[in-house]
Amino acid sequence: MLSFTNIMIRLLISPDERNLIADIREIAFGEIFEVKAGSGYLINADVTHREANLIKVLRDHGSLDKIIVHDNEPVSAEKTETTTRGRKYLKKLRF
Repeated sequence: MLSFTNIMIRLLISPDERNLIADIREIAFGEIFEVKAGSGYLINADVTHREANLIKVLRDHGSLDKIIVHDNEPVSAEKTETTTRGRKYLKKLRF
């Protein structure tokens, strides 16, 4: 059965982002902490829809406190942020 998550997307990613995706696929189930956006030259890579969304979110935010991995896919992330009035909160992001 073909599902949306089986479709691979060709994307330009940094070596750090490629290593993050490899770690996610290796971990399979768990959590990755203190992830920073990748830098450096870009390479072509085939990624899933959720992995592409993760890379976009990571590039937009610069860093994430935690990525939750389920069945070899990133499913959500958490980022500590501050409101305009100075209150800290934990933002949850879904892929």
